[in-house]
Amino acid sequence: MGIRSVLVICFFHCFPVEGQVFEPLSADFILIYDVVARTLYRTDLNNYSYVTIPLQDNFFPEDIDYDPIDDVIFATNRSHIISLSTYGERQTTVRTFNTEANIIGIAVDAASRLLFYTDRGNDVIGVISLDNYSHKTVLRNVIYPEDIVADPINGNIYWSERGLYILTLEMSNYDGTHRKLVMQNRSEVPVIFDRDPMDFDLKDGDLYLCENNHRRIRRVNASSSNGQTIYENEGDTLACRITIHQSKIYFTFGSEIKRLEMDGTGETNLPFDKLRYPGVIHAHSNRSLATNGCSDGRGGCSHFCFPLPGGSRMCSCPDVMVLQPDHQTCEEFSILLMATNDRSSIYAIDLSNGDSIQSPLGNLEKPRALSYDSINQTIFWTDITLHMIFSATISGRDQKAIRYLKINSSPQGIAVDETSRLLFYTDRENGIIAVLSLDGVSQKVIVRNKFEEPHDIVTNAVNGTIFWTSFGTDGKILTANYDGTNKRDLINTGNAEPSGLAIDIIGLRIAFYFLFVLSING
Repeated sequence: MGIRSVLVICFFHCFPVEGQVFEPLSADFILIYDVVARTLYRTDLNNYSYVTIPLQDNFFPEDIDYDPIDDVIFATNRSHIISLSTYGERQTTVRTFNTEANIIGIAVDAASRLLFYTDRGNDVIGVISLDNYSHKTVLRNVIYPEDIVADPINGNIYWSERGLYILTLEMSNYDGTHRKLVMQNRSEVPVIFDRDPMDFDLKDGDLYLCENNHRRIRRVNASSSNGQTIYENEGDTLACRITIHQSKIYFTFGSEIKRLEMDGTGETNLPFDKLRYPGVIHAHSNRSLATNGCSDGRGGCSHFCFPLPGGSRMCSCPDVMVLQPDHQTCEEFSILLMATNDRSSIYAIDLSNGDSIQSPLGNLEKPRALSYDSINQTIFWTDITLHMIFSATISGRDQKAIRYLKINSSPQGIAVDETSRLLFYTDRENGIIAVLSLDGVSQKVIVRNKFEEPHDIVTNAVNGTIFWTSFGTDGKILTANYDGTNKRDLINTGNAEPSGLAIDIIGLRIAFYFLFVLSING
């Protein structure tokens, strides 16, 4: 049966109806995304029956992959990675990336519970845990990375990079070490603007490359880089999407999907007569699931387990954590959080060595103030352009807007009392200080004075007091109880505007600096 524009019968996972029995999910299927029809299909490779899989509105996948252990499809549309069931239910955002991100390729290692991705916007390759969505940047300074595949047996990743006149294929270990060049293709015409110039898949240590500009499929040994052409076509394009299932090669050709033997012979057109332009394909077989040193409970690793040859493994940690002496457990290191307005970024700086990590957060315009909840390992920040308060883990997981403020607001300061589970923020433009629950649901304004222009704020959780700076007629540092009572001036700095407020709870001291000083003479 070919692909039709309207689904009439459900062959696989359907909502149960009393008295009816539906067929289980086939062990052999191919996922096809038609970029023109904007439709995702799951097709049985035994009889070519199919179902359509509904996607979120305005979600157009760049790449797709499948986790057979949880029966979940993963898809990316440049700024997000989502997961959904094989019948379209339970669509969940796995990760939202920063505004510069351009997520092109994803690769699932189900045995190791890992998802790798390429980010062409930030020139990085990262990995996400499928068990807890922890995040780790594997490689940086990767120029225009695109497609990616994972080798779960040996713990290697392979990815393509696109230059102006060159296509490059590289590899490394899962942790980014032992990076090396596999092959390069040079072109007489620019390939930087070409859609899908090359796609590839991996089987038994060989890479199978569909090369659009050369209208061919090549087999390249991943270790020796020796290659040979196994298929050529004189047509205009191969459309360059390729996947391997068992001992067959499937690739797109215009509106068609073709099948080849592994040596390039036996060309067959598959009966997908209604496809308009299959832009992404991925085949799966439950009979070829890999096992490695991470297959059993992530190999005992708390966060990331990276397989090694011979059935061994190594544990690794998210960007903001370090591996402990047991070589299995990850714990947070001492960090300094820093927001930059000019780059719209938030950084975590390791205080032990000065290394900085850009937190991979999305929807950042002008972050102004930061605070941290060590209990739930969550950062909170204000954005004075978006007029919102956000929260997320430092690794970028679970990012969400917890409070939408007035359009004329200017949230300059933020402070978390993790013991009382409260968040305080200042709104300089409206002259208020408010307290929120950490989920942002409940809010109460505790201080209101338009002329004081409250700015930075800190809390003293021991006695339930807040301290804040004022940019009003006179520069001040003020204090009050959590409910706004017993408000009083602590320091009057005159024409100087105090900023950068910090508190030492043990020594009962506060520190600040003058943002600038105005003299009487101007």
